[in-house]
Amino acid sequence: MKIGYKEELGEYKIFIPKDYGNGFISCINFPNGIGLYIYSLKFKERINIELAHQNQSLVRFLYMLKGSVNSRLDSGIKYQIKPLEHYTIAPKLGQIHELLFDENEETIFGYLEVDRVKYKDYCAFDFKLIEPRLQKLFGDTSASQEVFIPGTYGVNVYNILEEILENPLIGFPRINYLGGKSLTALSQMMLNFQMQEQPEIFRHGRNEYLAVQRAITYIHNNLQELKNIKGIAEESGVNVNKLQEGFKKFKGKSINSYIHDLRLKKAMQLLLKGEDTVISITEKVGLRSRSYLAKSFKERYGISPKEVMQGFKNKKGNK
Repeated sequence: MKIGYKEELGEYKIFIPKDYGNGFISCINFPNGIGLYIYSLKFKERINIELAHQNQSLVRFLYMLKGSVNSRLDSGIKYQIKPLEHYTIAPKLGQIHELLFDENEETIFGYLEVDRVKYKDYCAFDFKLIEPRLQKLFGDTSASQEVFIPGTYGVNVYNILEEILENPLIGFPRINYLGGKSLTALSQMMLNFQMQEQPEIFRHGRNEYLAVQRAITYIHNNLQELKNIKGIAEESGVNVNKLQEGFKKFKGKSINSYIHDLRLKKAMQLLLKGEDTVISITEKVGLRSRSYLAKSFKERYGISPKEVMQGFKNKKGNK
């Protein structure tokens, strides 16, 4: 099986062969022992991926964004990880960690992988001083104990992973961005593991949160020709007031503000690719006025779309 990939400054993106499905797996490992992995894919048939590290002591914080995946250690008990769920997984030395994907299911998740030996060396303090629950998890540098603990994660982690997926940066700024976001995500994941309970925000709002996610999926897939807010609410399965409340609660902004921000992010991504005109980009992000895009874009980023495009052309010409 021939697998395509690309690498830039230590970040790898592996592409799923068309005969097997579509999508990608991206990964980057930092000197502090933290690795960031993102899976966004759909297979045509059932596929097993085995993660095997014979001589490393690893902890994985796996967070499911969309779809589901089955997971187990050394062909042991199989756990299905669903949306809004996470597992803290630490294989014993030499154990194989399996990820089992069903056919024709779009699956998006991310995990932070911590090399406990490198991370302990990176931290300038004695691990005996940290909280007992975290000490037990991170202090097992010989990987003598198997860990497979479920949990439900909060909005902060979801938002961090979502920001990483939508991040328009490229090159060295992107690598630094990913490094900072990985540390931020790890801090929140540690907190969730330490608390070992469902965050309050989900105890009475899971259905509401799922409705917001359905709306977000619809918005992302139909940005060029969006329905009005009433139509978006119908797509999400709740009324307009409930959906507005959900966006305020989980995203910290109104539906219109979310759409506006997404359009500007998408415009930046397209401008940085350098393949479209400003007029074409205006249409692709669902706006009818080039002047409105220019005004909003400059207010957000402090630079006009034309200046971004000109900078890309200059960079290309200097190669």
